[in-house]
Amino acid sequence: MKQRCLIIFSLIFFYGSSFAQETRSGNIDGEIWTAEDSPYIVVGDITVIDLAIEPGVMIQFDNNHKFDVTGTLRAEGFHSDSIFFQPLPGNPNGWEGIKFKNTAYSSSLKYCRIEGSSKDGINIDQVQPEISNCRIVRNDESGIFIKKAIIQLQHCIISNNTLNGIETDEVQLTLINSIISENKVSGILSTHADDIFNLTNVVIADNQDRGIDCPNGILTVRNSIIYYI
Repeated sequence: MKQRCLIIFSLIFFYGSSFAQETRSGNIDGEIWTAEDSPYIVVGDITVIDLAIEPGVMIQFDNNHKFDVTGTLRAEGFHSDSIFFQPLPGNPNGWEGIKFKNTAYSSSLKYCRIEGSSKDGINIDQVQPEISNCRIVRNDESGIFIKKAIIQLQHCIISNNTLNGIETDEVQLTLINSIISENKVSGILSTHADDIFNLTNVVIADNQDRGIDCPNGILTVRNSIIYYI
């Protein structure tokens, strides 16, 4: 009898601990989010001052909250252990995507999946986060919006967004080894005459309006495929 009670108690303890979760809102400064404490449920607007997110962490939003980066965000997953930014199941309103404001610095997104935003998946304003090996999918505006920045994206998939894959405004963009597909408007939309694009080993396919809409900027394309536009 004692042995049976011990087994039942152990099962209850394991079951309860496997559903542990953390809630977050407000200013985030000097924190490290770990897989052991995942998922992290965002219950209010977030302002990131200093945050590191480890591989395997899931960040879920219970409503249409902001995730603004005014300092440093280091979200660095692994090829077999990504980081997820997504709405909490049952949240019909989405969230507001990751916004790097013009005070942000030394930030990085690696092996992250960003999905289900009610706005742009990533919004970059006059800063240069390092972005690689990310999937930016199924967001209600553009996958990535970039303003007044010199930036490189590599090994990314940007697809199934309601507006454009990438939208730019006075940007120098280097895009390497990436796929932009099945976005509802253009794969890449340039809105400024000073936009400069260098694309290498990029596939742009099945976007519903244009593959690349760059009427006035400078566009260089190497070893790339653009089709069904």
